[in-house]
Amino acid sequence: ILRLSHECPFDEVRSSFSKLLRELNEHGTAVPKPVTLAPSSFLPSSEVKVKSMFGSDEKVASLFMDAFLNDGRISHITQVMGYHPTYLECHIRFQNYLMHGDGPLPFHWRAMIGVLAAARHRCTPLVRLLLKSIEDVDEAKSWSQGIAHLPQKLQNLLEVNTLLAHQPWLLNHKHMEELLQPGCDSWSMGELMSALVLLAHWHAMASFVFGCGINPEIDTPEGHVYTVGAPSPSPDTGDHNGSRRDSGEAAGSQPTVAAAAAATAA
Repeated sequence: ILRLSHECPFDEVRSSFSKLLRELNEHGTAVPKPVTLAPSSFLPSSEVKVKSMFGSDEKVASLFMDAFLNDGRISHITQVMGYHPTYLECHIRFQNYLMHGDGPLPFHWRAMIGVLAAARHRCTPLVRLLLKSIEDVDEAKSWSQGIAHLPQKLQNLLEVNTLLAHQPWLLNHKHMEELLQPGCDSWSMGELMSALVLLAHWHAMASFVFGCGINPEIDTPEGHVYTVGAPSPSPDTGDHNGSRRDSGEAAGSQPTVAAAAAATAA
């Protein structure tokens, strides 16, 4: 509700949910308030509200609508990329195909591979965003509890993930052969190629998150606080260093699978 009250592209939805939260607050119910409305710590909130973006540029508005209809949200990454519509258009087209297009892996496996890639860089905002996308998938409900809860087939990717993230020149045909060995947890050639592209993409996206100072999504634990009768955050505060938290600084909130994946040795 909090996210939709600020970032939904439909005016009537935003206003209805904003009214609901305001009324709950007036009746003494603790309601969530965003830590910041800025998608990036480098930008003031007043410049980047979704509602103002929708009114200023028709192409950006169309791209944001596509993102919302595809993912159910206009993520902070998408909002920041909205300053470069041509790039955003290519990014949306590519990522939609990568995550939802034809291929041998189901969506929740693709998203979890993304979590493992982002976790190697301790990129909490990206880990949270990807876990949010699969939180309603029955098979994936326990996956955030730790590496041991992942299917063995995914666990077998951890060494390749580590090497791709930090020492890609050490990858060789033997790593591929091990994953392709016949067995109940083996990867097919098509699955492995898809997994490698996913790992490379989400490693790159983790760098984008850090480089652009992307703040945590407001519907994740780091993105909001609960208050009763308190004013909304100042619209110009944007630097909350959400994208810079490592697993040591956010030990209480870091997803267990992220901490475990980040600690996995090469």
